[in-house]
Amino acid sequence: MVRKEGGAGFTLLELLIVVIIIGILASVALPGFGKAVRKARSTEGQTVVSAMLTAEFLYYLEHRTFASGAANLMVDLPPSESFAYSVQSASATQAMVQAQGTGPAFGIQVQGSISDRGQRTITVTGLES
Repeated sequence: MVRKEGGAGFTLLELLIVVIIIGILASVALPGFGKAVRKARSTEGQTVVSAMLTAEFLYYLEHRTFASGAANLMVDLPPSESFAYSVQSASATQAMVQAQGTGPAFGIQVQGSISDRGQRTITVTGLES
């Protein structure tokens, strides 16, 4: 391809090669981006569930039983488009809280439990999809 003297710009072939390279890079990067977004959303759920478990334990230390509802915990749950938070069950020895994914985090579920001795577990399901 011969350019005219003083002609500036790119040839059609050069532009086509750049577009193809950008397309290849985008097809490789987008699936990884989706996984990173889902992981970030699950981390949001884990953080709030952990805060709820801490509030449950503080409630237990004061009342010698766990709170049966999130309203009793006196913790401000952040407004979320991704999760619906709830206390699943509570007894004198154990409490379970849950974050059920909604909207952009649909299918992700974060469950946590805490015992009267302060032992806690948090599990995340639905992240692999």
